[in-house]
Amino acid sequence: NTPKLLTSLGQSMADNNIELFNRAAHTLKSSSASLGAMRLSSQSKELEQQSLEVGLTTLKNKVESAILEFDTVKSVLLSKRPVA
Repeated sequence: NTPKLLTSLGQSMADNNIELFNRAAHTLKSSSASLGAMRLSSQSKELEQQSLEVGLTTLKNKVESAILEFDTVKSVLLSKRPVA
């Protein structure tokens, strides 16, 4: 689900759709926190807040940073997965 949310962030930025961006950032914030990915959750919270304060055009680097953080979280989670 997270890759879809990250794609939604990028697409909503391209479409300048703040409502969709906020929904994706909010969901990403909650789902990341439930997995213990607190840095990604914090980044998502910041994206959600700043989109309302400064708009979407200035958030590209922050979205890219969240994508990189997701890649890190995914690697860590996969490394802890039990081998069948």
